[in-house]
Amino acid sequence: MSVKTARASGVANVEIDYSKCTACGLCADICGGGLVGAIFKENGKMVVDQQRHFGCIGCGQCMAICPENCISVEGRTISKNDTIDFVKERKPSYEEFFSLLSSRRAVRNYLERDVEQEKIDKIIEGVKQAPVGLPPSDVEILVLKGHSKVREFVTDIINAIDHRKWIFGPVIRSFIGLFSKETADLFETYLYPTALFYIRDLKAGKDGLLFNAPLVLYFHASKYADPADAFIAATYAMLTAEALGLATSFAGTSSNFLRHNGKLKRKYNIGKNNRHGIALLIGYPKYEYKRRLHKSLSNVFYY
Repeated sequence: MSVKTARASGVANVEIDYSKCTACGLCADICGGGLVGAIFKENGKMVVDQQRHFGCIGCGQCMAICPENCISVEGRTISKNDTIDFVKERKPSYEEFFSLLSSRRAVRNYLERDVEQEKIDKIIEGVKQAPVGLPPSDVEILVLKGHSKVREFVTDIINAIDHRKWIFGPVIRSFIGLFSKETADLFETYLYPTALFYIRDLKAGKDGLLFNAPLVLYFHASKYADPADAFIAATYAMLTAEALGLATSFAGTSSNFLRHNGKLKRKYNIGKNNRHGIALLIGYPKYEYKRRLHKSLSNVFYY
């Protein structure tokens, strides 16, 4: 039984060049964790059985690990041409990577400078490396490039908020409080006043939603995707952008109003039934931070 996603159905075809295969078994070990994968060893030979579990889902793990480069997977958007040999190079140390993580700030002040297309392309390439629940990725990106496009999007979203601001009223908040105190508190202390701020700022010619960022990437995905896929992809975009010397910040408010607005979904080419996602603001920072901040988690529990 094959797995269907928005971009793929059926199984991917797996071929083994037995003139090169040494039956080392690495492909079987990593295919489905060596338990229910389409590749397994039988009588000293690697065998492909598409009837086992889901058959080949096209993850490409077998092609990536084969020391003899003798496996070819075709289908479900993947092919042999998608393999790239590793170049012997030093990976960033923990200290270097942690420096990138800890020096990052949520930046909402940007220079009046566009982000070059070359860097946008590199960010998107970084996103492609993000893990997904089921391959191929169903993550989609709306690219808002330049202040005019971002401003148009902001205007559309805030007008949608203004049109539906009744949902933040006392009657709705009281009703929500009957089911979830936490959600009611969020409405009372954050969502309702924030909606009013957005509307006020727009009328004053200001952007309190996306902070005049020169580039915004909005991540969303089909309902076939794991609910976390779009957010993981956005995180990969954030890290790539930071590595390129850019500043970033996340904004989640727009998704709450996009997912209930068919007109805006059609305008911005967002699938009718797509899961809502998150917006990533990107630009060159206007200010330079002088120090890092120590952060904490709510809890870490070892069991």
